[in-house]
Amino acid sequence: LWGLSLVALLAFATGLAHYDPKPFDARWLGFFFGLMLVPALGEELVFRALLVPPPGQPFPIWQAVLAVALFLLWHPFQALTFG
Repeated sequence: LWGLSLVALLAFATGLAHYDPKPFDARWLGFFFGLMLVPALGEELVFRALLVPPPGQPFPIWQAVLAVALFLLWHPFQALTFG
């Protein structure tokens, strides 16, 4: 929390950030679902539910390496395609 406070203080002090609230309306729900909820749930379903075995089952090293590699490769692709 102290790190976030320091970054916020520096961002506002240097002009990199400014307080400019927008009116709250139904579009914000669309932004929330489109930008926050759907990608987060999608990642959890793929990288935790499909690639990681259920508790109590063995987790072979090759499967762990594959899961981590796909997770790491996904994020640059996601940043370039979805923003």
